[in-house]
Amino acid sequence: MLDKKITILVIDKDASFHGAFHKIISQIPYLTFDFDFFDRLLSGMKQMERKAYDIILLNLDLPDSKGIHTLIQLKEKAQDIPVIVLDDTDNLDLSIDVIHQGAHDYLNKNTIQSEMFYKAIRYCLERSLAEKALIEKNKELNRIRLRYQAILRSTPNGLCIINPYWRIMWANVALNKILFPQGMSSPSSEGENFKVLFTREDEFNAFKKKARESFQKTDIFSREIDLVKGDGSPFIADISIVRIDPAETGGGYVATISDITARKKAEKALKQAQQELVQSEKMSALGRFASGVAHEIRNPLANIVSSAQYCLSKKQAHNDIIREYLEIMLRNAENANKIIKQLLDFAKPRQMTMQPADIQRILLDVHDSVKARCARQNVQMKIDIPMKLPFVSIDEMSMEEAFLNMIANALDAMPEGGHLLIRAYVDVFKSEMVIKFIDSGSGIQPEHLDKVFEPFFTTREDGVGLGMCLVHQIIKRHGGTIKIGSCPHKMTEVQVCLPLG
Repeated sequence: MLDKKITILVIDKDASFHGAFHKIISQIPYLTFDFDFFDRLLSGMKQMERKAYDIILLNLDLPDSKGIHTLIQLKEKAQDIPVIVLDDTDNLDLSIDVIHQGAHDYLNKNTIQSEMFYKAIRYCLERSLAEKALIEKNKELNRIRLRYQAILRSTPNGLCIINPYWRIMWANVALNKILFPQGMSSPSSEGENFKVLFTREDEFNAFKKKARESFQKTDIFSREIDLVKGDGSPFIADISIVRIDPAETGGGYVATISDITARKKAEKALKQAQQELVQSEKMSALGRFASGVAHEIRNPLANIVSSAQYCLSKKQAHNDIIREYLEIMLRNAENANKIIKQLLDFAKPRQMTMQPADIQRILLDVHDSVKARCARQNVQMKIDIPMKLPFVSIDEMSMEEAFLNMIANALDAMPEGGHLLIRAYVDVFKSEMVIKFIDSGSGIQPEHLDKVFEPFFTTREDGVGLGMCLVHQIIKRHGGTIKIGSCPHKMTEVQVCLPLG
């Protein structure tokens, strides 16, 4: 700015200073000046509306304004123009006051010299340029800050800055919505401890330990974890934590939290649908095969039964050895017929008749059917059923068959005795009837649990592997679900859930 003509506005009532000032600036080499003199504050400020100035020289003692108030009035009009206050004395207190009120410098008119004035001008102009540059830089930084804040606050993922003691120092809108869902009063999570996202403190401590171990190798720690919202509702979170360099900001972490509950449910539903599709195709193919085999075997088997019965009716069959072998043939033929019936039921399930039925009565009937076998095997069977259960729409014959099949499997697992508990109750939250069969038998190996409902899977030497497959088919046709949990050599629990209404 010093390489161009410098325009100066002088507001001073002392006419003698005009000549002295002209003499001072004429002695400054390499610079040219354009200056105007006014003896009143008001006339000087009006001149500022007509012309732009680089510097203003101001005397505080004017006919229309006196004291520090003169500077205050001028600065309101000329906020960005450097002001040098002129005085007739070296008043230290006044010099401090005018600097505090925004003046760039304070000069004594009686001692001012060209070199001093040159330095004052240069300082004022360079300071003014620096201040303007700083203001523009601050404006730009503020625009950048607002832009990034808008991005951070509008992102759908929860984002927060955590200090080294795991206290949330800043959080975006998304995280506040996670911590304080609609209806909760607190508007911000800032100041909260990060452990509010965890159900129990030991879970939070374990999480911190894993994070510290991870930070020994890398600056990022990520995992999927079950967390809890501010209203106590659980959700599945994909959480990533980045460690902040302690040398730069004193340490801490930046955490992003995404609620992936819906995605996980969708993935689970898709996987289940794919498994059901594969299972359906497999069952369809096996059904066609089983049906063909059953029909092919049924006719020869009928001939064997007829022949054995004919031989038993003859006199020659009075021989004990011959009779014994014929009866063995008939018993095995009966077992084969039962297997054929299972194959046909599996291949082409019969039409079910759905109507409201009393689960308590059906379970008591089933209990009566198997209590003799329980007594023979020394199995203590107990039924835990409320007095009044709502009716459930089912096909009684199919459901009784399913229950008998599950009890038979339990008894097969307890050849040396044990305990069998049958429990039924209503899950009001899911609107389901829950029936459980819990036995103290040999249990199921973990690697076999996923195969229990597969056709022809069995661990018994004399088993066919269609019982639980048919049970699963029956429960599914009722719109219900069946689950099996087991602890090998200790217990097995089969849970059936049937929709109410």
